[in-house]
Amino acid sequence: MAYTISLPNITYRTMNGEFTVTKEQQKTGDAIKLRFSIVAAASNSEKTTDWVNYPISDPVGLIKKTMPAITESLPLIESNDKGRSLVCSAYLLQGGKQIKLYLPISATTKQLENLIERHDRIQLSDGERIYNVDYKKIEALIIA
Repeated sequence: MAYTISLPNITYRTMNGEFTVTKEQQKTGDAIKLRFSIVAAASNSEKTTDWVNYPISDPVGLIKKTMPAITESLPLIESNDKGRSLVCSAYLLQGGKQIKLYLPISATTKQLENLIERHDRIQLSDGERIYNVDYKKIEALIIA
């Protein structure tokens, strides 16, 4: 008999602080399902996605579909309020491509702030290819 357990929530915030996104996860047997709750600070409105199976190919796409207004406030930045290790961070690009960096998320956040300020591009490598990425194509920073 399979039972359901709740996994720890993960919180993301937009860089401008206008939106907070919480990823809720549940595990039943070997299957993991997740959903996102999106809160807009200005209007204090909240929307929640349906439960979907993990892994999901484009999580930010699902968030944007649920609350289209968040598109102008991207990227999302994962907060480290759970005391997890900060060894690696990763850029999550449009379309769901994840590129891991061996830098703490604080350094990656500063790097992204500089890119946005200069309206610049960054070269990222996944070990096989090098991507020349416009700052507008970066949808989230996550702890990897």
